[in-house]
Amino acid sequence: MWNRAAHPTPLSIISFGTAPIHYTVRNRLAAVGAPVTGYGADGGACNAPNLPAYTLSIPTAQVFHDVPGGVPGGVGATIDVDLYLVQQKMLSELV
Repeated sequence: MWNRAAHPTPLSIISFGTAPIHYTVRNRLAAVGAPVTGYGADGGACNAPNLPAYTLSIPTAQVFHDVPGGVPGGVGATIDVDLYLVQQKMLSELV
C-alpha cells in the first residue's frame, strides 16, 4: 500500500488502460518523479490476463495490517491482482 507520509511520490504507477497516457499526465508524473510503466509508457498493451507486467503482488501482511487476528489462515504471502481483470470490469461498467 502507498504510505503517503513515508513516500510522498508513489513507488510505481502502472498504466493498464486502452489508450496511451495523455502527455499532460505524463509530464505531471515526470515532474514529481513518479515512475510510470505499462501501456503508453514503456510496455505493450494490457490485452490478456496473467501478463506479468500487469500483475500486482501485494504483500498480504500489508493488506491485513492492524486487522484483529492478523492474516487469516490459508492466505498466501501475497495477494495477486490481475490488472487486466480490473480493466475489463471497469470497461464493462461503462456500457
